[in-house]
Amino acid sequence: MPFDGRVVGEHTRPLRSVIRLSSRAAKTPYLPGFPISRGAEIMQLIFDIGMNNGDDTAYYLHKGYRVVAVEANPLIVEQAQQRFCDEIQRGRVEILNVGIGADRSEQEFYVSLKNSVWSSFTKAKATKGGGEYRALRVPCMRFKDLIDRFGTPHYAKIDIEGNDRFCLQDLETGHLPDFISVEMSHGDAGQDIDRLAGVGYVQFKCIRQNDFLSMTPGNTGLECIKRRILAALSGGVGRRINRWRFKKPADGTWRFPGGSSGMFGDDLAGEWLSASEVTAVWWKLRDVDRRLASGGLGEWFDIHARLAPRGDSGEDRDRLRDPRRQEGRVHLPHSQA
Repeated sequence: MPFDGRVVGEHTRPLRSVIRLSSRAAKTPYLPGFPISRGAEIMQLIFDIGMNNGDDTAYYLHKGYRVVAVEANPLIVEQAQQRFCDEIQRGRVEILNVGIGADRSEQEFYVSLKNSVWSSFTKAKATKGGGEYRALRVPCMRFKDLIDRFGTPHYAKIDIEGNDRFCLQDLETGHLPDFISVEMSHGDAGQDIDRLAGVGYVQFKCIRQNDFLSMTPGNTGLECIKRRILAALSGGVGRRINRWRFKKPADGTWRFPGGSSGMFGDDLAGEWLSASEVTAVWWKLRDVDRRLASGGLGEWFDIHARLAPRGDSGEDRDRLRDPRRQEGRVHLPHSQA
């Protein structure tokens, strides 16, 4: 099916109808045509921003959610349309063949022919390891357009290889997902944590995506030592050992394929951290990455955040927040910045 800038779903429509702002849509949390209940249970909405091969979308459907999936790569969208044909017909999935950007425009998108996960609007990301690429023109929309059109999701997974921050920039108080995750930028994740805390997120987790380990101030130091030891082994031995030792846990009968984002929200392992605690975890991971330079082990991490649990008083929310955070920013000692 040739790419024509359309949305793949039960009713295929031109892109302009997807990104048209509508005050009615902003007040209506459910897309017409989507079933809103399963018996007495509300089928909550998830945004899968960076669908890739659809493994995350499949898991969210398995858990009983409705999904709006965003994927810029038209080749993958065609495959996902076939994979989720039944769910699309039943109105449980809508797939948008667009990118997320700073504005509504058409941008150059680089499809990695070596690893589809690396496909990006940033050429350097798509060509990692000297891989070949294919350049396409892809229409983009803003993250806020998704919320205006479909309503505020229960959870938003964001993993779009370089454009993640456009989503965070569009977060607005009153229209925040209960839970959100973003791929951790090893160089400057502090900006993302700061942004999330500033708009109202009060609890955080840093999850190693290789095995879904929750990184904490208590275990990060030991894990960094392990990384340095394994990275020092020659001939790629460290990477092979890492692949062997990383075992992704299952969620009941669901087995997570390699590269999938995994669980979210309160299903994640480990305790929720304050903004300053998760920032301290990121500092340690950043520092060991700088020491290893190109000798890393292929580990990557997501930052998860949650709003204060519903019903918490303002005093409870203040206790959940980082005590050093004032006016929406985490103030760091100069020696740690």
